[in-house]
Amino acid sequence: MSTVAKVGSEERFRFLREAISNISLIVGLLIVLGIVVVVLFGPLFAPYNPYLVDRVVVDHFDFERDEYIRVPLNPGEENFTLGTNEIGQDMLSLLLHGARNTLIAAILIATARVLIGLFIGLFSGWFEGKWFDRVVQALTGVLTALPMLISGLILVFAIGIRHGMITFFLALTIVGWTEVAQYIRSEVLIARRMPYMEAARSIGLREIEIAIRHVIPNVLPQLFVISFLEMGAVLMLLGELALIGVFIGGGATIDFSDIMSPPSIVAIPSQPEWGAMIASGYRWFRSNPHIVLIPASAVFLAVFGFNAVGEGLRGLFEKRGIKASFILSRRMLGVIASVFLVTFLIFQSTQPRQWFRAMATNFNAENARLDREIINRFAAQNTGMDRPIPIAEYVAIQLDEYGGNGGVRWSNYFDVRKMYVYEPAWTPVLELQDGNGNRQQAFEYGTDFGYIIDQYGGQGKLSLPLLLLHYNPDLRLDAFQLANGVPGRGHIVMLQEGNAPVEVPRLLVERGASGIIWVAEPGVRIQDSRTKAAPDEGLDEEQLGVPVFRITYAAAQQILAAQDLSFDSLFPEIDPDSEAEAPPSREYIEADIQIKMELGLKAKKLIEVNNVVAYYQGTDADLGDEIIVFVLPCDGLWRSASILEEPAAYQARQCSAGLILEFMRMLNDHVIDVKRPIMVILWGGGEFSHLGLYEWLNDRDHFSHLSAPGMRLQPRPSIIIEVADDPNSAILAVNDRSQENALGDLLDESFRWAGVDLVERDSYVAIPLWVTNELLEFQASISIEYDQAEFQQYGEGLSLALIRLLREPILNAD
Repeated sequence: MSTVAKVGSEERFRFLREAISNISLIVGLLIVLGIVVVVLFGPLFAPYNPYLVDRVVVDHFDFERDEYIRVPLNPGEENFTLGTNEIGQDMLSLLLHGARNTLIAAILIATARVLIGLFIGLFSGWFEGKWFDRVVQALTGVLTALPMLISGLILVFAIGIRHGMITFFLALTIVGWTEVAQYIRSEVLIARRMPYMEAARSIGLREIEIAIRHVIPNVLPQLFVISFLEMGAVLMLLGELALIGVFIGGGATIDFSDIMSPPSIVAIPSQPEWGAMIASGYRWFRSNPHIVLIPASAVFLAVFGFNAVGEGLRGLFEKRGIKASFILSRRMLGVIASVFLVTFLIFQSTQPRQWFRAMATNFNAENARLDREIINRFAAQNTGMDRPIPIAEYVAIQLDEYGGNGGVRWSNYFDVRKMYVYEPAWTPVLELQDGNGNRQQAFEYGTDFGYIIDQYGGQGKLSLPLLLLHYNPDLRLDAFQLANGVPGRGHIVMLQEGNAPVEVPRLLVERGASGIIWVAEPGVRIQDSRTKAAPDEGLDEEQLGVPVFRITYAAAQQILAAQDLSFDSLFPEIDPDSEAEAPPSREYIEADIQIKMELGLKAKKLIEVNNVVAYYQGTDADLGDEIIVFVLPCDGLWRSASILEEPAAYQARQCSAGLILEFMRMLNDHVIDVKRPIMVILWGGGEFSHLGLYEWLNDRDHFSHLSAPGMRLQPRPSIIIEVADDPNSAILAVNDRSQENALGDLLDESFRWAGVDLVERDSYVAIPLWVTNELLEFQASISIEYDQAEFQQYGEGLSLALIRLLREPILNAD
């Protein structure tokens, strides 16, 4: 062995011996190593997932032990190793999952602070007195004028606390780099006056090369020490923010009152984090000290470990020194890069969406297909005489098994409605005529148009001119004013779904309109609406009105084209930002177009439709009144004393309950708490189309009895999703009718994660007239074909979107 090699070996041995004898360094490294193990593998051993479950135990009576169990539970009680907190969350699960949020935040924020402080301090000190240095000093003065807690709080809310970890990373980095920058600046000012700087300039090195080669290596060892000290400081700051109620990802307001206790609503963090655990439980310190002591001990141990490593490295470097070449060596840089790569990957797992994605993969396509097969077999076998109705009974049993409650007064699953069915006596006729009454163009029944009975539809034969009605918001007319201003008598009135208020046609009929034509949205396939509600006993039956047809958008354009007209030319959209003079506002146009309508009806037949309504209460007092409604149109949910035509003659779609049943099974089996409440409505008689869904949703009495967090809220439909099993659609399809395409964007993102594309279809079936409903801000229609090979991916994508809707305040449904 050469003398140089021998000296190098002895030097490394001496350095290692002094490192081992450094008690502070060894203890700190052991603690940090233990923390790393918890961060990497802790969630694997957590009994519950706090991202999905808000409470694992509630106040209840234990009949086996004959005692009433109240939360919080002390360590060891009810098989909870570390007990529960004040709202029944498992402390061990919070601790193990919270380690990732807390410590990853500390590492990332501390690293960002050090790196930003290094480069800002380097250039500020090197260009002392220049404009950059003056700006940095001024900015430092501004940021340090307020305590770091206050400035951090302001930035967190300015950026948006709901953005989660990224918000805290940005805010605490912005307010924390100044100390590092000031230290580096002072070191640079000292280094600039050193003799070796003149030597570097004399050999032709540029200023920036001198700074990088000679200044940075001199401060690297101290930066290594500062990094660990900054981690401890960040942990302390996170704890301070949590104590004033500022949590990573924001907080949820959870009601944990029950029948035997007064209403009690508390704020809990949306994501598990040690500081938040301390903050949310400090009120219970005297009666249940474990709620605070457990997370406080974890924070103390982590801060102590990081500080011990920092102080140990400081002492070692001051005594032995360390060469910058060692820190900048390939091996050390590789280790540092690996640490940051692992940190980034773990950071990804701290986002709630990652857990939602993992949960969505539990969707089982075969279960959904099996439910669909059973339900459709019931529908095919329905003779109209079954009692009870097999489909309704089957779905109600499944929803009850999956944790649902009856959504009809009181805790009843079945909403029974008596309806009259009106069948055509002959093939209905819709024709475009010339001025002499001769047929100019005939439209095909069932393809181009269908008929609507509802409350104002009836039979008749007429040939009259067409009047186009358009609801213009600029005129500020309500439905009554609009109807009163239209000369409907002696005309067939045409109006567009999604434009005119739904009550306008009824008002027009009452004022003498001879016929009504609804124009469906582009791409909507036509389906008859053959029913009207049967009056209660003792009430006189309403008389049928006038012929009401529903035509495709394409057919309407063909009618208007007879006079070289179009909706766009007659009723142009008004751009409020345009400087051009707006066209005159008008609510109707009498077109020189003659229309023939003929509809004859057989004698009405009474049916009894058995809808199923299930309700799942939400847990978040902020979102607990925003009901997500799943509307599942279904064939075969009716019975009658008389035999009707074969239901297959009406069917436009089958029953879509299998998809949502599988989703509810997944929520129940994997214990996913819902913050927004859910209402599942199996709306019967889909083969007869519109059966009063619009009226049902608009009647607040149907929701007044439903429970909500704190019993202070009035639940109401806020987000509605129609899920149709459409046998005529060969693709996944979504028709988003919400504001700013909010639901469409959410579904598109979720399906792309699942590996399938969301397709805006050219043709879809929608419940007639429901699309014009102003009750809801967010609504969408979804059709998924079960027989596609990608159905598993479709189910996973839809599950992810629905879990996010249930767990996150991502839509402003108010």
